[in-house]
Formats: sequence, structure tokens, C-alpha cells
Amino acid sequence: GDTWMIVLRPSTAIEFWVNGIQLDTDGRFPPDCFIESGKSTIFRIPEGLIPPGTTPEIRFRMYSDGGTTKVPHFQASADPMEINVYQLLNWLSIDIYRYFSVLSFFIFAFFLVQFIQRRTELTNLFFSLFNLFIAVYYLGLGNAPLGLPFGISVGLTRGCLFLAVSAMVMF
Repeated sequence: GDTWMIVLRPSTAIEFWVNGIQLDTDGRFPPDCFIESGKSTIFRIPEGLIPPGTTPEIRFRMYSDGGTTKVPHFQASADPMEINVYQLLNWLSIDIYRYFSVLSFFIFAFFLVQFIQRRTELTNLFFSLFNLFIAVYYLGLGNAPLGLPFGISVGLTRGCLFLAVSAMVMF
């Protein structure tokens, strides 16, 4: 059957090559860089690509954004159940942040309406701003492309965490 190469939570864009053939890419390389950190990448090596009794030449091309890159852990597997477990973990670590983002946005909208109805209650304003900033932060953790260059997108989401804490202090 097929063999799978699992790259555990890379923080880089990766190209995967076997015996001189590029099989897949995860993320995007510059100039339009996009890296989905936080999830494991699963590459499929089709049956028959590696002749029996030979040692495959496996190469990875990775992009570093200048200091936050760690060398990821690589693991080969032929067990479909193990692949399913990693896909579930990817869902738990990435998609769930998108759901938290949507939930935080609805909380933001609710408390903003509360503030608009009673403008004297500033706590509703600060709590709504907290939830707006947390929603953007979670959106970044869920690796949703914000339509911005990678560095600006990362800076924006990290800045929103600071702003969320600042709004919560005012709350």
C-alpha cells in the first residue's frame, strides 16, 4: 500500500521530494508566503514509487521566515489508523480555533449592541473590544489567510492578543 510521511507541526513551508519527483507542497513560498503552523503535514508516497529493495532519496525544501523556524520531526508510516489520528489532531489544533473565532465575534457583536443601547456602561464596550481582538487572534491561530502578507498577518494577530489583554484590563 501507500506509505505516508508525517511532518509533526512544522513552522515552515515545505516541498516534499522522493527520488527526484516533487510529490507535494504545504504552505507557500515567497513572495506570497503562507505557512500553516500548528498542524501536522501528511504527505503520501504512492505505492510503486520506491522500487522494492532500494533506499529512497527523500528531500524536503523548507522556508524559514527568519528566526521562528524549528526543524520539524519527521515520521514515516504505512498505518492508515495512525494517519486518521493525525488528521483528527489537525482538526483539534487548527479548525477549533476558527470556531472559537466565530464564537468570540458573536460575543463581540452582542456586547457592542449592549453598549450602543446604554452608552454609559463602558464595561460592555471594553468586553466587546476584548472579544473582537480575541476573534482576530483565534483567526490567526486557525491559519485563516487574512489577505495580508505573511509577516503583517502574524504581527496583526499577535498584536491583537496584546490589545485584548489591554481591553480586559480596562474592563
